[in-house]
Formats: sequence, structure tokens, C-alpha cells
Amino acid sequence: MIIQDSIPQNRVLTLDDLDRYFPRAGAYTREVLHTTPFGTEVLARVHPITVERTLSFRGSVFTADG
Repeated sequence: MIIQDSIPQNRVLTLDDLDRYFPRAGAYTREVLHTTPFGTEVLARVHPITVERTLSFRGSVFTADG
């Protein structure tokens, strides 16, 4: 998300549809970047994310004879 604003503000940004950024299972780290005409700075490295692409099913199959 790019914000075009020159007045400092506190904001809450909601990140949606993150699945496309984590295509495979594994460990990822998010970074918060700040880009200016003078360069790009890493503002924060956010807690690692572990993505598991495993589907588990617990259940039973029964038949009934009537």
C-alpha cells in the first residue's frame, strides 16, 4: 500500500489477501519499509510468520443396516 501524504499521522492499516504473498508452506518475515526520494529504510522486522499448508480431517464413517 502506498500512501501519498506529507503530514505525519497515526494509522491502522489492514492487510487483506496475504495468501498470494506466501505461496508455499514455510517461515516468512514481514518488514515495514519507508521509501523517500533519499532511499528506502527498514522501519521494523515483524514477528516471523509460519505458514502451514496442511489439511487435517478427523472423522468416522459408519454404515447403518436396517
